[in-house]
Amino acid sequence: MESTNHGEGPVAASKRRYIPLNDVLPPLETLVVAIEGSVDPDGVCCLSIPNRVLGDWANNREKNTSFVALANEYIVDEAITLNPEAARLEDLLYRKSLGVVSKVRAARGVNRKNALLRSTTITILNGETISAADLQSELNEVTYLNEEADAFIEGLQEEVQDLKDALSEAQDSQNNPGESLKVHTTSGKTFHIPFSDDAASENEDTVDLRVLYILDRYGVSDAFYHELAMLFSELPRSRAVKKARTDLNHTMQLTRIPGHEGAYRSFERSLCEQLSTMIAQDATSFQPNQKIKVRISGDGAKFSRTSSFVLLSYAILMPVGRYLSGIGNHIIAVVKGAEDYDTISTAFAATFQEIDGLQQLGFVAVNDVSYNIELFFSSDMKFMLTMLGLNAANSIYACPKCTVHRDCRWDVSKPESYYSTTMARTLVTLRRAFASHGRTAAVHQGSVNRPLTAIPVDHMMIDELHLFLRIFDVMLRNLIKMSEPQTQQLVAYIRSCGVSFTIWESESSDGKVEWTSLTGEAKKKVLKLLPSKMKDIPLPNAFLDDVVQLWKVNYFPR
Repeated sequence: MESTNHGEGPVAASKRRYIPLNDVLPPLETLVVAIEGSVDPDGVCCLSIPNRVLGDWANNREKNTSFVALANEYIVDEAITLNPEAARLEDLLYRKSLGVVSKVRAARGVNRKNALLRSTTITILNGETISAADLQSELNEVTYLNEEADAFIEGLQEEVQDLKDALSEAQDSQNNPGESLKVHTTSGKTFHIPFSDDAASENEDTVDLRVLYILDRYGVSDAFYHELAMLFSELPRSRAVKKARTDLNHTMQLTRIPGHEGAYRSFERSLCEQLSTMIAQDATSFQPNQKIKVRISGDGAKFSRTSSFVLLSYAILMPVGRYLSGIGNHIIAVVKGAEDYDTISTAFAATFQEIDGLQQLGFVAVNDVSYNIELFFSSDMKFMLTMLGLNAANSIYACPKCTVHRDCRWDVSKPESYYSTTMARTLVTLRRAFASHGRTAAVHQGSVNRPLTAIPVDHMMIDELHLFLRIFDVMLRNLIKMSEPQTQQLVAYIRSCGVSFTIWESESSDGKVEWTSLTGEAKKKVLKLLPSKMKDIPLPNAFLDDVVQLWKVNYFPR
């Protein structure tokens, strides 16, 4: 029986509320719960429980033991049996035991001893006991079931022996494949045992991985599939499915992340396995002297309001690798936690160490052939800054590529090479800046933590999708601002691109303009179709050509 949870489990010895006992008190094991007559018309009887026993229950009761079960052990001569499902009685015993502890702790000297020598009376109502007739009925039912089980087992043993004898005779007579053997048991049942060759037996144990995928994808239980396979003989047997699942699980070695809820697998081993498969499919695309580009990605994912996960994955940037689809991306580590530096640095420490080792080595061995590799890292802005040990994206020096000040980001007077050479960040400058952390921002330039990997900064790229979404939001905001106060005409042209769009004023007092948040596919439609309609949108003529050109340049079909 599962006990009612009162929040009273086993506690450390130093924190238990032990009751000091005097040597004159009788030993605890000699105390019993006595039965008395009930003064309540609805009561069956009364239990007289020594306070010392109640106090011991409150202090030393195990977590999964109920008060009713303890009372049944102490009742003298087992005269009655309390109902384990009696919730009122369980709660009453709980409260009485805590009351005894409270009274004894408050008393001093002789008063404490007298409190321990007293007893507490509890009334037992109708339905809170199990009658002897009920107990006898349950005992008879269990005895009957045991007798039935014994008879069934005995009959089953006889049938198994009959089958063994028949199979032994069949082996002696060397039956031909394709025939079936009829076995008649002593119980009158007839079994047809087909004989098949080794090839048929091997095919029976072969399971298409697509079957495992469907069973896992839709949460089909083993019991349901077993019943289904019994109805349709053309389906793989359930034992073969279980064996295939076990074999598949053994191909991937997962390691728990110490101190976190998560797991990781060997990046190098997984990379070699994927390369081996791809080389077998298209060996001409892989040459030993050719560099194989591998992109490592990281991102946080919010699964519910209170839980989020951080994932690391990789993709091989080769046409045969299908890196733009989900099947070409392979997860190497996942952990439950916040997307911050502490979680990422501690949970993925082993994975980063393996990545740094491959970065330094520069090649992997696949089927005894060495292939050069080039590692890249890609993520959104937040994850990228975390990987580089930089401050948040709204800080003064937030650019992951250079040390440009926040107020100078819009300065286009400098050549592009100025930011990629003179002000470029490198792992050396990042580590040096982190060493000076604690001084002014101009000195450490946003480096508040040590970089997490040895992948060069020029090989770390902001994810293209996140860039596209952010650039589109800025362009749309500027377009709405330029079309004021005739924004409704802009709304009509955007809707003509086949998307749902609305602009409205915020309910707050500042009257801020807000608009519909578009999805990724909707943004692509607007970016593709809207530039050709902009000549009819009421925009300042001085900027119209520049705006149209800007929208056309930023469209890249996918």
